[in-house]
Amino acid sequence: MANKNDDTLITFGEEALTMRKDDPRTQEYKDKMLKKMEENRKLYEDAKENPFKGVNLKNKRSEDETYDEYKQRLKLNKLLQKQYRQLGRDKFIELYPAGVKYAIDMAKDEIGKKQNNLVVGKAEYTDEDGNKQEIKLNNNE
Repeated sequence: MANKNDDTLITFGEEALTMRKDDPRTQEYKDKMLKKMEENRKLYEDAKENPFKGVNLKNKRSEDETYDEYKQRLKLNKLLQKQYRQLGRDKFIELYPAGVKYAIDMAKDEIGKKQNNLVVGKAEYTDEDGNKQEIKLNNNE
């Protein structure tokens, strides 16, 4: 016969969350997720105001930038500005709802996982005629 105080503990995910109110790990995880949701909400609001916020659109090379990074940044800026003109503001914001900087950062992270020597692997877009255009960007160009 089972004792009344016996509990079965079920854990979820890699974090081993129990989803019990008295579990501190679960509460920490919930707080972390709420904070992340708030940051994402702000990111999307900022992107609606200015989709290029945080992106260096200047043609001048910054001090901490190598020449290859500078050339790649100019290519990417040219591509993004062309895409913005072709699609219009509303469709561009639909394409990059969290902003261009967020998309670039995510692409860098993904490529960095695959190969450490790439700054940005490739950028792809569809022009007005429906043709896919691709620009390859790496340190070897």
